[in-house]
Amino acid sequence: MSEEIFIWDLETAKTEHQFSPKLADALVGILPADKMVLDFGCGKGSYLARLAQLGFKCIGYEGTDGIHEIADFHNIQEGIDLSKPLDVAPLNGSVLCLEVAEHIPKQYESVFLDNITGPADALLVLSWALPGQGGCGHHNEQSAEYVINTIEDRGFRYIPDSTTQLRTAGGSELWWFRKSIYVFKKAEV
Repeated sequence: MSEEIFIWDLETAKTEHQFSPKLADALVGILPADKMVLDFGCGKGSYLARLAQLGFKCIGYEGTDGIHEIADFHNIQEGIDLSKPLDVAPLNGSVLCLEVAEHIPKQYESVFLDNITGPADALLVLSWALPGQGGCGHHNEQSAEYVINTIEDRGFRYIPDSTTQLRTAGGSELWWFRKSIYVFKKAEV
């Protein structure tokens, strides 16, 4: 399989984007309400739609051109390629990045991580498929140890309790979240 960046077209996005209402509700319990939520690779914006209903200020970034045609949330910047440097300043807050990391080929991983950790000044909620999980367009599945060490090396602290809470909620509807979702907090300087 090619190591090229594979951004879903609109037809693929219609069928492949998954949503866990239980995970969305669990996110409400851990995200600070006074911080903006930035969702990188937000798909149809389903998680953002739920958070916005409850008063969170949200913005989404998605690679699929035309995503607004099928979106559940409409404050989405489309045509975003997370393998290339982004400039989202001065926006900062909590960052969601679900079901994206494994789609980024290893040679672009550092840029991708810069894009999602740079604006995260509160929490980072990240999922990353485990080796052997498989999936449409997976190029870079990684172990839990690798994910935790990589993000901690970027100035974050792993939060096991919040991670377990999200894994339990999301994993009850989407099995892969049982082991592939992580919560990190920006370390105090």
